[in-house]
This record gives sequence, structure tokens and C-alpha cells, in this order.
Amino acid sequence: YVSILTSPTTGGVTASFGMSGDIIIAEPNATIAFAGK
Repeated sequence: YVSILTSPTTGGVTASFGMSGDIIIAEPNATIAFAGK
């Protein structure tokens, strides 16, 4: 599936949904972060 990341995208959402897409699109200069194990 296609993931579209907007600023800010942080936390568990990034790991579970955002980065598991087949195609990942982000806004220019978007803040994308994940802090965890």
C-alpha cells in the first residue's frame, strides 16, 4: 500500500503503519521520527 507521511510523523505510527508501506511518500522537509526499541 501507499504511505503518505506529513509533518510531523512521530512515535509508534511511524513504525507500525508509515514505514511498512510498499511506496512511501513524504512532504519536503517533513519531520519524521521514531524513538523506541
